Amino acid sequence: MGDDPTEYPTQRLRLQPCNICGRQFNAESLKKHQSICRKVSNKKRRVFDAGKQRATDSDVPYKATKRTLGIYTGEVRAQDDRSKSKAKPTWREKHEQLIRSIREARSVTRAIHDGGPLPVFRPSEVPSDYVMCPYCRRNFNEHVAKRHMP
Repeated sequence: MGDDPTEYPTQRLRLQPCNICGRQFNAESLKKHQSICRKVSNKKRRVFDAGKQRATDSDVPYKATKRTLGIYTGEVRAQDDRSKSKAKPTWREKHEQLIRSIREARSVTRAIHDGGPLPVFRPSEVPSDYVMCPYCRRNFNEHVAKRHMP
């Protein structure tokens, strides 16, 4: 063997399994590994807390990151269930309104095609973030309502 680090030994090494973990080692390395492996296997491995690691060297307090860990372990679910029942996000509300209007349009098209009676017209719902004008009873977006109302 020369000085070239990519050169491999010509004879095959005989590997022996570790009695504790079962990994294969060279006979010389196995003695050292088994003493370390015996110590490590007796200790219980602690759970890694990514929030604690993120909190170090940052301005986020550890308590704020602890809540994040609770989401994965299921400790925070009861609190999140209450917040879900409050209100739907606006995008979801708009999406559901779009789906309803598409279904109503399909039912009209189907009725025309089949020659049956047209379904009853239902006006679309006003989005929850709109403001109603007390004078004309029309609904406007918040910043448009400020311009419209005196």
